[in-house]
Amino acid sequence: MKTQNSIKILFSFLVIVVLITISTIIFYFIQRENNINESYNINTLRAYTSPIVNIVNEDFPDIDDDLLESRLDELKITALVSDLSNNIIYNNTAFTTIDITHELYQDNSYSLLNEDMIKVSFPINDDTSIVGFVIFEIPKEELNNNNYIFIVIVIILEVLLSIVLTVYLVRKYKTIILDPISKLDSALLDISNGIYNKLSSNKGVSIKSFTYYNIMLEKMENMLSNQADYAKSRKQLIANISHEIRTPLSYVKMSAELLEKDKSINVENKKYIDTILNKITSIDSIIEDLFRYSRQDLDKLLVELKETYAKDMFERVFSNIKPKDETKNITINISNNIPNVLINADENRLIQVVSNMVDNAEKHIREEGYINIKTEIDENHLILVIEDSGEGIESNDLPYIFEPFYQGTQDNNIKKKGAGLGLAICDYIIEKHNGEIFVYSEISKGTKFVIKFQELV
Repeated sequence: MKTQNSIKILFSFLVIVVLITISTIIFYFIQRENNINESYNINTLRAYTSPIVNIVNEDFPDIDDDLLESRLDELKITALVSDLSNNIIYNNTAFTTIDITHELYQDNSYSLLNEDMIKVSFPINDDTSIVGFVIFEIPKEELNNNNYIFIVIVIILEVLLSIVLTVYLVRKYKTIILDPISKLDSALLDISNGIYNKLSSNKGVSIKSFTYYNIMLEKMENMLSNQADYAKSRKQLIANISHEIRTPLSYVKMSAELLEKDKSINVENKKYIDTILNKITSIDSIIEDLFRYSRQDLDKLLVELKETYAKDMFERVFSNIKPKDETKNITINISNNIPNVLINADENRLIQVVSNMVDNAEKHIREEGYINIKTEIDENHLILVIEDSGEGIESNDLPYIFEPFYQGTQDNNIKKKGAGLGLAICDYIIEKHNGEIFVYSEISKGTKFVIKFQELV
């Protein structure tokens, strides 16, 4: 706060100096304009020309021309010296004899010859009377510059002081205002990238916003830490529950399979056994998804990338892709035009991704349709496309389909077939491949998933 007050005081002082400078400049021009006639006053001119008049008075009429010429050059003026009979004793002016007669007997003692020159005449006296006249031709600027040189010096000093204060104020403003704002902007950008750095003020600069930022950052870190602990505990609980459920479920499934093989059971009862087995398979699939999801943040869902040829790998991945629901008429079309390029991939995890997406597409095709699978090269990236002719996804649901447990506003029969974790797991695996998943979908027009792998090796 003190540093900000010092900026205000310094700025106020600069404004005052600038105003004083402007006032001095205005005063200079006003005085210069108002005192033009005064500057031609006979007393002012007498004081300016008195050294020459004294020389002429002392030596008249035998004047030392060289001495007079030297002193006139020093003052940058010209002069004409005449006796009472209009005889010219010395002259370096442009005056004529007729002009002299007129000038010597004029009513005014001085006048303007033009805008730039002043003419003034003074009598030459001996001990008892006037014996002659001296007429001067004086540049107006010479007289004015001598009168106002002090004011000009003051103006120059004031301007220099204003410049120094301005430079100092700009440096202070940068140190106290601009630099902290830049640091705060960078810190906020770091937060958006998951980097949490505390801010410290520079020496002699105390920024209140930094304190508030650091308090906010500390609360945010505590909240995120608590949230991470909660998420990890929740996933650990899901993993434990999944593991505990799977064991008794395996016994139920084994018993149902034995009953199915029992020939003593009639056909009617076997239908119930088949229903039990189907439900157990469905539950087992959900438990598997839950278990995989829980292992993501527990660092147990490993993705081990290895350099491999895409053509050979994807041929193996696609070889086991077949429709699972025999009650639907679904055609799976797999392109054989697989680019034979080197990529870093985990084949087993990609089998899981493709199987999951195909199963998901199959669920959303009601009675008949198709699923197209192809690979291609696009801008030095390997692209995997899985497209179906299913019912599509609502536009409101599209931003959230990769969120865990999110199923959207789909048909109830479809929702019951999963836990909403398949796409979340796929997204996790592709992310570990340094790739991205994009989805394009319209209601009644199907869905297309585009998986973009990292740049080719």
